[in-house]
Amino acid sequence: MSIAKIGMDCTGCGACKLACPVNCIEWKENREGYCYPLVTDRCIECGKCERVCPALTVPVHQEEKEVYAAYLKDEGKLMQSSSGGIFTAVAEWVLNQGGAVCGCAFDSEMKPGHRIVEEISQLDALKGSKYVESDLGNSYSEVKRLLQQDRHVFFVGTPCQVAGLKNYLGKQYEKLFTADLICHGVPSRTLFRSYLDWRESKHQGKLEGYQFRDKRKHGWSLTYSYTILKKGNRKKRYEGIGSLSPYYHGFLSGVFYRESCYRCRYARPERTGDITLGDFWGVETQCPDCFHAEGVSAILVNSEKGKAMLEQIGRDVVRNPITFDMVVYQNKNLLEPTRRPAVRERIYEEFSQKGFDWVAKTYLKAPHYCLEQVKSWIPNRVRQKIKRMLRK
Repeated sequence: MSIAKIGMDCTGCGACKLACPVNCIEWKENREGYCYPLVTDRCIECGKCERVCPALTVPVHQEEKEVYAAYLKDEGKLMQSSSGGIFTAVAEWVLNQGGAVCGCAFDSEMKPGHRIVEEISQLDALKGSKYVESDLGNSYSEVKRLLQQDRHVFFVGTPCQVAGLKNYLGKQYEKLFTADLICHGVPSRTLFRSYLDWRESKHQGKLEGYQFRDKRKHGWSLTYSYTILKKGNRKKRYEGIGSLSPYYHGFLSGVFYRESCYRCRYARPERTGDITLGDFWGVETQCPDCFHAEGVSAILVNSEKGKAMLEQIGRDVVRNPITFDMVVYQNKNLLEPTRRPAVRERIYEEFSQKGFDWVAKTYLKAPHYCLEQVKSWIPNRVRQKIKRMLRK
């Protein structure tokens, strides 16, 4: 298979475009809002695009495994994080070495893209989950430039994005540290923008900021919040349970991911990053002694460099050894890709023709919930208080 015929296997990292010596690859967006490479007649058939493509090359897999449950000791920073705050700890250590951190952030128009920050004061933009495809832009080439200056760089992304970076770099860099995320799949930026427009229309105002995982009201759970600027310069904050939001419900159901996500080569125990980060869902039952009401991260240590990263942040975190099976309990994408729902094609087809409101009403209605699911909406901190009261 050549890069010109890669089709739906493309992961959208853009490494091929950056690697092309004659700039013959154009990035074209399809009707779903995903970008794919288009090779023009300037191609000299050098093969560089194929060698860096994470969908065509043998996946970069690191197999050394230590597994931990962990969370930040700093309660304030823990509250700002989606789960246990391990990204924050590693990122701050790298920045304190005069290094840089590359991860996903929303811009002023709520477009998600990888950004490089070099100051701790800039780090907040990279914190928190973004359940949408990130535009990598020129981040790979910027990371390479920093590494060539002999600076530390911490890159965080999906497993295929980490693999694309390593392929693009073409060699090992001692000061490159990588973390791949436990990834379910990525919805398109176009679909996400339409969802935000839908919210603005509902509230008759301008959306200012959207947060997928806001702990302030519901604690560590699948929640969302956003602020709407209304007439008279009035601002109102909205928040809710993720599974009751049409976009969030669609994401959790896996009905509108990129096509390559459903046959992902990286959804497996062997990982691409020096460490793997994700939520330790089910920690209450799998490892009660590791529990913290405001969030617990699962960490897979995949390399000696990953071990060194954890040693550097050891004083800042509480860390408990656990087993891989404990993490897999509610993180099945560590074993296999999300299965492609039959409705996936219809959702994007009708979205492109009729818009998000139609899709939301037709396909993304929240289901009826049983008592056990309703219990899961109760913030962890409240559940623990109830348990303590019952024990007394």
